Amino acid sequence: MLRKAAKIVLILIVFGVVAGIFAYLSLTFIIKSEKTVVVPQLAGKEALHALSVLSDLGLNTKISATESHPRIPKDHVIFQDPAPGAEIKKGRDVRLVVSKGKSSISIPVLTGLSLADARITIEQNGFCLGNISRTHNAKVKPGHVLGQAPPPNTELARGSCVDLLVSRGARPIYYKMPHLAGLTLQTALSALESQNLNLGPIVTAFDKREPIQTILKQTPSAGSRVRAGQKIALVVNRHKTDPLPNTTLVHRGVGLIRYRVASGFLRRHIQLHWQAFDTSTTLFDDFVTPGSEIWFLIPRGYTSNALLYVDNTLVTNQFFE
Repeated sequence: MLRKAAKIVLILIVFGVVAGIFAYLSLTFIIKSEKTVVVPQLAGKEALHALSVLSDLGLNTKISATESHPRIPKDHVIFQDPAPGAEIKKGRDVRLVVSKGKSSISIPVLTGLSLADARITIEQNGFCLGNISRTHNAKVKPGHVLGQAPPPNTELARGSCVDLLVSRGARPIYYKMPHLAGLTLQTALSALESQNLNLGPIVTAFDKREPIQTILKQTPSAGSRVRAGQKIALVVNRHKTDPLPNTTLVHRGVGLIRYRVASGFLRRHIQLHWQAFDTSTTLFDDFVTPGSEIWFLIPRGYTSNALLYVDNTLVTNQFFE
């Protein structure tokens, strides 16, 4: 009985050893029969290029991390695992560390750019727009950058802010508003020109106590602080039956458009647009009392078009040459 049991145990041991040897040989054969590939050099290559190369070799690409690097450009490979030259089976993973570029970059030159263009340049370079200060400068157009902080070509960390100094243009010149009441329109125009002031809208009204064709009111008032080039509105004393003055004597080089606002109870919205040089400029935009008459002096000497609107309806379209 014992001999029989020992015999069975011996048979089982021999069977186990043979099965183990067979499994080992089979596994070794299977492993050796798998195709292997050599991992290429990927450091310094663009990440998309590395992905294409590994895919062609039957390997999987895994981006394990992204890091800043002083020399390797953004979206290029810094490190790989396995290392170049290693033999691995197809279908295995190759882990890559990809560059985020330099942690700091040079600030571009922003002086001379418009504020809008400077803002775009700052954002495209990975910075943010900081404080905006403004000052007068006759040499730089309004709305353009005079200076920047930090200065151009300074190395600055991405995401840092850049402060700008923007021009307001030439410092304005101010005058004391002359007294025009009682003057004729022509004399008032001469007084405005001597102070580098521009004529704005002219509204007519009638006051029997004052001389006809003289200034009744001005805006801004006499003595006010006014800026060179500012438009001055005038009210001229004129009865509706009085003839208009000779416009060539009123102001050389201008044409005259006049409009009488219809009678009623509600003020009318009057707009005058002047079209010249492929642009349109609004010369007047306000609500006017019923029964008033408005005069507009239009620059002459070049082709232009004046469009007068009442309550958003075109009532006059006058062409000048």
